[in-house]
Amino acid sequence: MFRRVISRLLTTSPVHKLKLKRGFFLTSIFLPVIMLFFCLGLSFAESPRHDKLLAEVQMPETNIYFQAEKPDASSQGEEYFVNYRLRREHSRQEIKSMLEEILNSASVQIREEAQGKWLKLGTEISQENELENLLKIRGFQDVIADVNYGSVNIIILSQGLTPYEIFLTQDTVNQITGICPEKVFIEIKK
Repeated sequence: MFRRVISRLLTTSPVHKLKLKRGFFLTSIFLPVIMLFFCLGLSFAESPRHDKLLAEVQMPETNIYFQAEKPDASSQGEEYFVNYRLRREHSRQEIKSMLEEILNSASVQIREEAQGKWLKLGTEISQENELENLLKIRGFQDVIADVNYGSVNIIILSQGLTPYEIFLTQDTVNQITGICPEKVFIEIKK
């Protein structure tokens, strides 16, 4: 069937009038067209699909770190504690809003890291609240606890601390967070 079509084209076309051979016609017209389709077909087959490309994108390793901003050290007494809590809450809200955006990321790895940071932040906030409340119950006028990266900073409103109060503070921190007393840093604010 194909040969008949080709022979009719050759006998009725101007190519026949030029008395060109069938082989020349096939090689000069059909062969380049076939090669073109073959090459295009290969390039389409080798190119990745768009949805696969999104799944195969390698994101660079990123580590998400946050650090609380410390308040102005010039404020004294209860004013210092109020300012510290306000700044800490503001800083946490910023961190949470950034993490919320990252949680909507297309990359699974980045999303999982953000979920881990979100859970860690929630755990730290809970431990800090529990520490502050327990230390106030145990007799301190005002307390700020800052749980961060395997250590705890405790700021206590007091004129001074006895060795028993230092031990009580370190023991309370250890019971709630599991952090050893050597990683508990106590500061006194008058």
